[in-house]
This record gives sequence, C-alpha cells and structure tokens, in this order.
Amino acid sequence: YAQMERQRKPSPQDSRTYVPELSARLDDDPNLTDGARRCARKLAELTYRQNREGRSLPVTVTYLAKALGRCRRTVQRYLR
Repeated sequence: YAQMERQRKPSPQDSRTYVPELSARLDDDPNLTDGARRCARKLAELTYRQNREGRSLPVTVTYLAKALGRCRRTVQRYLR
C-alpha cells in the first residue's frame, strides 16, 4: 500500500488574513458535498476580501476551477 500512496501537495502558506465565520447552515446542509462546501467557502472568502460592503463578486467558473484545483465541469456541478 505504501508504494501506491498518492503524493501530497504542499499545504498553502498562511496568508495571515481574516475571513469571518460562515453560518452553521452551510456545514449542516446534508445536500451539499464536501467539494460544494469548499466552493462556497472559497466564494465567501473572495467576496469578503474584494467587496465587503456590496457582498457581490464577478467571478467566473474558470477562476473558481483554478482556485479550487478542479476542472470546470466539477465546479459547475458544485455550483448547481
């Protein structure tokens, strides 16, 4: 088994930025997959950093795919 273990990516460096906590509703929703939760958290992080007052963010699926390290189709499934 040790020979077939996948190589792990290095953990991201600490950006020392603050992102507020999200509601427990996101974590408690049984209809969301882990990837969809991660996508929602990434959207909240980006929105908080770029436009706190307006709480809107012009973001593309391609941008989210690069930020999450997933393909476009997977991100589209998360958003659906």
